[in-house]
Amino acid sequence: MYFLFLDESGSPPKPNKADGKYLVIGGLIIPEGAWHGVARDFKKATANVRGELKWKYFGTGNTENALSHLSKEEKEQVRTDVFRTITSRKAIKLICCVTSVEAAYKRPTITSQDDVYHLTYKGVTERFQYFLQDATRVTGQSQFGIVVSDHRMAADDEKLRTRHHELIDTDERYTATYANIIETIFFSPSEASVGLQLADMVAGAVHRSFQYGENRFADAIKGSFRTSPQGTIPGFGLVRMPMQTFVAPGYQTFV
Repeated sequence: MYFLFLDESGSPPKPNKADGKYLVIGGLIIPEGAWHGVARDFKKATANVRGELKWKYFGTGNTENALSHLSKEEKEQVRTDVFRTITSRKAIKLICCVTSVEAAYKRPTITSQDDVYHLTYKGVTERFQYFLQDATRVTGQSQFGIVVSDHRMAADDEKLRTRHHELIDTDERYTATYANIIETIFFSPSEASVGLQLADMVAGAVHRSFQYGENRFADAIKGSFRTSPQGTIPGFGLVRMPMQTFVAPGYQTFV
């Protein structure tokens, strides 16, 4: 069994405020057997963090949060150790979907912020399905997965749950068959989940790369992304939505 933990970075704005904005949903795939080791190392890496670890807390302008008592150097060490929790394990794979909000709104089917979010969700969960298909071929046994997402507002969660089931039960053209993803989508408060806090760190690193062209954090976790047999990340561990319609500076770090 594999768990896909999801969190987003960047909020999809309304159509009239979409210029140059990106939404990232970052995914962290953890097999059940690796869970306890990941949780143990995450606890060690965040021993000096007073509460939930969030990407936005590393910003110098944030005060009174779980990292505000740490120096810049101490924060950097926390981030390095947290990333090492991911990259030190071959069993962990990362998948992300990056949506150009401006490009998405040019599609006739995308008219709302929810549409943008659900488009991005489709991109990352399709790659999870492909990952499970690959694992099935390698092991010779059917491999299944469950999706766990950060809890947002109740209305947002219900809309996403509806979309999740539409994808699983879909007969839509150009949509993957989600045969290896089981059950509903599960929502959890991120402060209660190691997997979701790690997914937040992944999403934050990728968003910073695309939105601001600062690639050093994405570079630090690049080796853990799902790839093709030839080692290609784009289209396998990182997908752009709408597909192949935009290029951003941060994209080059994954090529």
